[in-house]
Amino acid sequence: MSEYHHILGVPENATLTEIKKAYRFLARKFHPDMNPAADAAEQFIRITEAYEILIGERKQKQRSYTKPASPVDLARERAKAYARMRYEEFKKQSDAFESTPMHKILWPAWVNFIFIGIALFFITDSLLPKKIQECSIVISDNKYFIACGKKLTLSEDHLLNGLPVGDSVLLRVTPIVGYISAYKVIGDKTDHFLRVQNSTTEYIAAMYLLLALAILALVNKTKKIENKLLIKIGMCIATVAYGLVFLMWINQ
Repeated sequence: MSEYHHILGVPENATLTEIKKAYRFLARKFHPDMNPAADAAEQFIRITEAYEILIGERKQKQRSYTKPASPVDLARERAKAYARMRYEEFKKQSDAFESTPMHKILWPAWVNFIFIGIALFFITDSLLPKKIQECSIVISDNKYFIACGKKLTLSEDHLLNGLPVGDSVLLRVTPIVGYISAYKVIGDKTDHFLRVQNSTTEYIAAMYLLLALAILALVNKTKKIENKLLIKIGMCIATVAYGLVFLMWINQ
């Protein structure tokens, strides 16, 4: 069996139909746009080269059995040139797709400024000095306490060492949104603020992630289309996740 028959996986007496069928199957399998393997392009060129040579030989035999065949080297070079031309065409199409600007995927560039504004709003709220707010306190289910209309989880210290004693509580609150990060029960044995477990402030990392991804989207230096999609999908996930946290907070 010749090398070209071996490449296409067909017998030496294969018909034109069999050769074309084998080529179509292998071309789809090793097409660079469909196969991410490093050697896919080279395999595609070899397959196309083998196909062109075998097709040329079969067509020549059908026209005349007495006419001498063209030189193999000439046919090989012609097949290689054709295969490279085909590959370059596919590569140009792929490069054009890869070069799609970031601002043309899912939403335009100006929307990123909205994401940045949202992220900066919550980040600024978390960084500004906290306000102290005094409220009455009610213990619930030996795990939670209700203060200023919000149901909060007691600190690990109170859960392990005994419930707080007192009727009033001081809350450490963010100045804009009003997230509660810590508390101190007036009259309790603890003389310092204790962290509220599962506080909404613990999820601020999502806003830092959103800010970083939005800036990446604006800079538009990412080349691969899948990475561009990942950036924007990540922005959506961070926004939705933190949005749910915010809605749960205001609806408490």
